[in-house]
Amino acid sequence: MIKRSIVALVAMFCLAAVSAQSVDEIISKNIEALGGASTIKAVKTIKSTGRVVIQGGMMEGSFVLYQSRPNNFLLEVDMMGNILRQGYDGKTAWQNQPVAFGGSGKPEPMPESVAKTFIDSTDFDGPLMDYRKKGHKVELLGKEDMEGTEVFRLKLGLKSGREMTVFIDAENYVQLKVSNREFNPQFGAEVDSEQLMGDYKAVGGMMVPHSIETKMNGQTFVQLVIDKIELNTEVNSQMFKLQESGGQD
Repeated sequence: MIKRSIVALVAMFCLAAVSAQSVDEIISKNIEALGGASTIKAVKTIKSTGRVVIQGGMMEGSFVLYQSRPNNFLLEVDMMGNILRQGYDGKTAWQNQPVAFGGSGKPEPMPESVAKTFIDSTDFDGPLMDYRKKGHKVELLGKEDMEGTEVFRLKLGLKSGREMTVFIDAENYVQLKVSNREFNPQFGAEVDSEQLMGDYKAVGGMMVPHSIETKMNGQTFVQLVIDKIELNTEVNSQMFKLQESGGQD
């Protein structure tokens, strides 16, 4: 009995070691596929501009996204002249939501239920880069077919407590989808959320998705189509802070 227990324990230890090694190998190949750690970390700011399509074309608009290290973030969306802003300066997550879309029309701190998810999304390099240093945990769940493409499924547990599943192409190692289930204030209930990344293009030595589709309970909710990405442009750090102007006009 003791011998069998020791053998089982050794087998479990070996399996855990192989699993951990496989996770790190997949993440390493993912980072290399996106341009490599040194190239990615050399980027200090990103400015992305493009189009927003809501629920398959029910509404359309434009957006500008500013990002700077380590996790400064400002999204400005123009929907028929109504400007929505969401920002984070490393301390405070805030928003300025137009009255036409149910907001106050003034810059204000984000509700806690929204801020937690928003802050997690502002990581400049993404959660997989240096995930251990950030306090995250990653587990390999295996392989599966995703609409004809073989993918690795990684369970990502963020330091904040949120969990999600990351789907990485098993051939070229780019991320194709991120999914999770959590409370969504717009729906007033828990929903199955998916982000699908596609149309990868080279920008400054990196591979960057130019199409990001968000689905809620299987239905397309928002699609971002990125037309232009500018790297290392000068940005004013004040634009990321909660202030009367709500950002940069």
